[in-house]
Amino acid sequence: MHIEHLSLTNFRNYARLEIGLPHAEPIVLHGDNAQGKTSLLESIYYLAAGKSPYTNSDRQLIHWRTEHDPLPYARIEAEIKTRDASLARLDMTLLLEPAAEGMRFRKVIRLNGAEKRLMDVVGMVNVVLFLPQDLALIEGGPADRRRFMDATLGQVDSHYLEALDTYERILPQRNALLRRIADRQSSPQELAYWDEQIIQAGSILIASRQHFLRELEISAQRTHLDLTGRRELLTLRYLPSFAPTANGDGQLSFDAPGLSLHRELTAEQVAPQFADRLRSELQVSI
Repeated sequence: MHIEHLSLTNFRNYARLEIGLPHAEPIVLHGDNAQGKTSLLESIYYLAAGKSPYTNSDRQLIHWRTEHDPLPYARIEAEIKTRDASLARLDMTLLLEPAAEGMRFRKVIRLNGAEKRLMDVVGMVNVVLFLPQDLALIEGGPADRRRFMDATLGQVDSHYLEALDTYERILPQRNALLRRIADRQSSPQELAYWDEQIIQAGSILIASRQHFLRELEISAQRTHLDLTGRRELLTLRYLPSFAPTANGDGQLSFDAPGLSLHRELTAEQVAPQFADRLRSELQVSI
């Protein structure tokens, strides 16, 4: 698939932009600083991932000149040639709406005029972005590598994206409940609902990340062999804080050499072990 036409309204430093994007040859953007090259690339990334690679606050994407408008907004629209050669229209609108507590942010996604969730349009646009900070994949901590996996899988796997959204929403609420239980303000029985949600979502994340690293290893090994004259073999190991095992009995763990990627588990196989781990940690904390 490819983007045939891109339209930006009040996005970053663009008040308005209409541009056709030919796909038969590479496109090079050039120009002076602060003219919008990065913002243009950012808008394409946003269409693919539903978030910016540069900021965690979508409000910053709305043109500053709209600040005093009755309804500040930014919009990214694209005409996309899909895999079956049909033409689809995808648009994402970022709104600041009046609310009792001030201005409330809202994101509206439409595909061919029909309102959709982000996971409904996953995979329509795929991007690969290289940034200087990508060195953090090697030099940085686990959070940087998780962020890379989330950004990649979130573009191609709607189930993963939905599980990630659920996990990130549920985890703080479950942690808050644990604090209330520790203070004797709530009962451990209240954890059942939150545990079910955490187990289901977390198991999908673990299984998907392990499968993703297996696929990445195959490609990375081939490239690394070529770069080193076939003298070195590159391997990737998945080391989650919770390491499920192939047989569910503590043996053949993900972090055992040679088994971390070659014994792939499904989310259904991970879930019972995830539940056991949660129960054991709760017993220790109580």
